[in-house]
Amino acid sequence: MRNLANIFGKISFCIAIVVIFLCVNYFAKIIPFIHVTSFILVMPLYICPLSIILAIFSLTKNKNKWAILGLVLNGIMFLLEIAFIIMGTRLLR
Repeated sequence: MRNLANIFGKISFCIAIVVIFLCVNYFAKIIPFIHVTSFILVMPLYICPLSIILAIFSLTKNKNKWAILGLVLNGIMFLLEIAFIIMGTRLLR
C-alpha cells in the first residue's frame, strides 16, 4: 500500500506541474507549436480537484513529500483559477 501511495503522490505532483506549464505556455508562448484554445485556462477547475483527491488519498496511506507538494500546488492552482474567473467577470461589467 505504501508503494501505491507514493505513486499517487507522484502522479498528483506531475499533474500540477503539467497544468502550471500549460497555463504559463498559453500566455508566454514558450513552445509555440502547442496550439490550444482557451480551454487551457478552465482546465484546472476540472483537473486539480481530481489531483487533490489523489494527494489526500496518498497522504492518508503514507505521508510523503510528493503528495504534500502535489496537494499544495494543485490547491494553489485551483484557487488561482477561481480568482481568475471572479476577477474576469468583475472586469467585464
